[in-house]
Amino acid sequence: YLSYYVSIGCFILFIDSLYPQEFNPKIRFFFLSCATIFSAIVLILPPKIYSHSVIFYEIITVLGGIYVIYVLILAIRRQRQGAWALLLGFLCMFATAINDIMYMNEIVATSANSAMFGLFIFIFSQAFLLSSRFSQAFIQTQELSQVLDYQNKNLEKIVGQRTNQIQQQNSELQVLNQLVEEEKEKISMQSSVLQSANDQLAKTQQELQKALLDEQNSRSKLQETLQKLQNAQVQLIQSEKMASLGVLTAGIAHEINNPINFIYAGISSLKTNMLELMNVVEQYEKVSPENSAVLLKQIENLKRSLDFKELKQDLFQLISDIEIGANRTAEIVKSLRTFSRLDETSTKRSDLHENINSTLVILNSQIKNRIEVVRHYAENIPLVECNIGQINQVVMNIISNAIQAIEDEGRITITTELIDYQEINAVRLTISDTGSGMPEEVKKHIFEPFFTTKEIGKGTGLGLAISYSVIEKHKGKIEVESILGQGTSFMITLPISQ
Repeated sequence: YLSYYVSIGCFILFIDSLYPQEFNPKIRFFFLSCATIFSAIVLILPPKIYSHSVIFYEIITVLGGIYVIYVLILAIRRQRQGAWALLLGFLCMFATAINDIMYMNEIVATSANSAMFGLFIFIFSQAFLLSSRFSQAFIQTQELSQVLDYQNKNLEKIVGQRTNQIQQQNSELQVLNQLVEEEKEKISMQSSVLQSANDQLAKTQQELQKALLDEQNSRSKLQETLQKLQNAQVQLIQSEKMASLGVLTAGIAHEINNPINFIYAGISSLKTNMLELMNVVEQYEKVSPENSAVLLKQIENLKRSLDFKELKQDLFQLISDIEIGANRTAEIVKSLRTFSRLDETSTKRSDLHENINSTLVILNSQIKNRIEVVRHYAENIPLVECNIGQINQVVMNIISNAIQAIEDEGRITITTELIDYQEINAVRLTISDTGSGMPEEVKKHIFEPFFTTKEIGKGTGLGLAISYSVIEKHKGKIEVESILGQGTSFMITLPISQ
């Protein structure tokens, strides 16, 4: 029993040593653990007990043989040397082992101990494989010996030639030594010249260090000047934002004043009508069965004096007017809430059309009664990933410029469409006006900081420069087309996703 249990584990280690890359370490551990456990059972327990363990170990033996066949087939597919011969020999040995197991368990009635024949065939196959490898090694040894003899002859020839070359080079070296001595004399003469040159170089180096120090001082002054310029730029950008805020505040004050006045006037009339109505209600509350005839007559007289029917109509009309004013105020507040996100720094997906409409509501006081706004919105525009507060500022800057370019009456056309921009989906927003337009010379400079055609005190020259910077940060593009006397169009391209 013990030799049988130990031999299976040893055979597993033998196959694993031949083909370690094909053998799974976890499966090897399993079979070795089984061999160890069953061997320990034989050594520790009496024969009456461990004799019953052989049937289980026979099952493990069959499983191990199947896995060894799988490993050898895998080795053949990977073209491992000797795998074919090992597989054929193992198949014979495995078949005879299966026959003995079946015979011992009275499944077949064949001869017993055929595993020895299978082991002989397996050993023979390994001996054949070993002799084949020895034969190949012997042939390779002979070939290497012939190559070595040939190389030795060539080496002797090369050594002879090299010896002649060395002798010739020795004579040449003697000549060169003489030349070197002559060159030494020349070098000693030149060393004095080099010394004077070194002195001059040291003097030049001192001058360079002084110049470098002056340059560092100049660089620090330039850094200080640059910092001042950057601070001034921040202040100018903030001034531009405050100018936008001023336009926003003026527009809101004008727009919200009308509905507020509407509501205020309606509330005053509503209060008067409600007092008259409450007077009638109080008279009705005084009616009882004893005085009903007298009081009802008085109430009718009161209703005629108040023109009660018209009073009710006026009451409903006032409520309707107040509701209209309240709805208009709510619309303005909603537009303000949508627009007033100038300082947001994060990007998120936003409805471009909703924000354009909110900007138009804010600017409505400058538009109404003289400028027609035409909207051509594409229906397939998705939400755009952007910093919507900055985009609102760009849209307001361009529309404000368009309003100022239209002196009397005119038209502003806003168009959106979905396009392909640099192989990605993008939205093109076009804002066109029928204003005065601009000459080619002005159009070349409109995106430059501080460039403005407005009077002093009416513009900072940063609106379009900031707009250009914002669109660039969004990986988009802003273009302008203008014809003097006919109008201007700004085309803004924004990627759907950043």
